[in-house]
Amino acid sequence: MSYRTKNKSELTSTNPLDRLATPLQIGRYIKSIINGSLYDYHETEAFRVTEVITDTTYDRGSVLGQFTVDPNQPILGDVVRPLFGNGILQVPVAGEQVAVIEFNGKHYYIGVVNTKGQVRENIITGLPFPLPNLSPSKDGSFKRKDVKPIKISEGCTLYEGRFGQSIHLDRNKDNDAPVIRIGVRNQEGTELIDDSFDNSDSMIVLTSDGEKFTKNKFEDTKINGKKILLKSDGIFISSNDVRLGSSVENDLEPVVKGNELKKIIDLLLDSAISTKQAEVVTKLAVSGGAPTPETVQLGTEITELESIKASPVTQYLSNTVKTK
Repeated sequence: MSYRTKNKSELTSTNPLDRLATPLQIGRYIKSIINGSLYDYHETEAFRVTEVITDTTYDRGSVLGQFTVDPNQPILGDVVRPLFGNGILQVPVAGEQVAVIEFNGKHYYIGVVNTKGQVRENIITGLPFPLPNLSPSKDGSFKRKDVKPIKISEGCTLYEGRFGQSIHLDRNKDNDAPVIRIGVRNQEGTELIDDSFDNSDSMIVLTSDGEKFTKNKFEDTKINGKKILLKSDGIFISSNDVRLGSSVENDLEPVVKGNELKKIIDLLLDSAISTKQAEVVTKLAVSGGAPTPETVQLGTEITELESIKASPVTQYLSNTVKTK
């Protein structure tokens, strides 16, 4: 796998020696021999991917293809496997180049060669030897399009997916500000963008000092203190124990189940309505059936209670925040 190429041609023919060579001629002759023996050593070699294996356990993430320096060079181990079997696995697509090294008689790749500086794909064409036009994926699910890269700062760590996802471990001024986001809404172009709420479909931001956090605003308000900011069309939590409020155990209060609360309130409304109806009957009996101001008021209260009970959406139930 590793190979070397001479960086100097032999120069002995250009430095002939006389029968009685002078010291200068001898020196030039020796230098030409030394220069002719020099070479460049290449530990890794570029490999153009023609197929990615995703449906087997042992070869998951392995690739097939051709070496770019010598297309006829055999692949040791039949396939080129990812060097790292756990942790971060960067899987190429057909048409991209990967850097390949050799270990224990087998070939491994250590990452995609950043030939075009693009997030979505770095597929190349026009190599010195003929290669077929490749589709980036067997099933057509991978589409070639631009994904805008995220602005970075010195010292940050960025995990950037091909499809608009990212985990950005950055700092905002003097404060940590990690960001997890997804979605670029098919924005065209390759200029850098901020990983802000405006450029994301869903996003989680952690702040250690929100007062100095200037990249994002939450509903046009200034963020103060230690915060977790969530931005999405919906937030769903599946857990057996969800606690909202104080971190002090004694300050926590249980959450009321809305449907169960409605049953209890309906029972109370039914009881109040029945009591007032019975009171109306009693007062009408005393007045000989003639309405009185008291019975009219009781009738108004009964109507209001029945309206509350019949309302499909009441003020004590939420259609957007639900618990189980």
